[in-house]
Amino acid sequence: MERKYDAAASDPLPPLQSLPGVDHIGPPEQQDLDAVYFDTAELALAARRITLRRRAGGSDAGWHLKLPLAAGNAAKSGSHRAEMTVRCPSGCGSSCASTAGTANSCRSHG
Repeated sequence: MERKYDAAASDPLPPLQSLPGVDHIGPPEQQDLDAVYFDTAELALAARRITLRRRAGGSDAGWHLKLPLAAGNAAKSGSHRAEMTVRCPSGCGSSCASTAGTANSCRSHG
């Protein structure tokens, strides 16, 4: 399960320039994304809380694999999932898995 949260438009933006790793701040940038999610016919990945998707569009186009972490590792990392991304060109094949679903979305970065 992936959880994402959104703030209300009226919520003030915190001072992002003071966060470590922030190299610039600019106006929002719209990205159109298409994602295809893969699993076996028996939903073996979902049963193990594993997500495999192929995303086109945006700055992180490619294959994305999300794996659950063991409790001890989750406490150390502050996250409950390990994420791996392999960037690849638009012709990257996907014939090795069954499509579980597709998602079209629009994402803004700022």
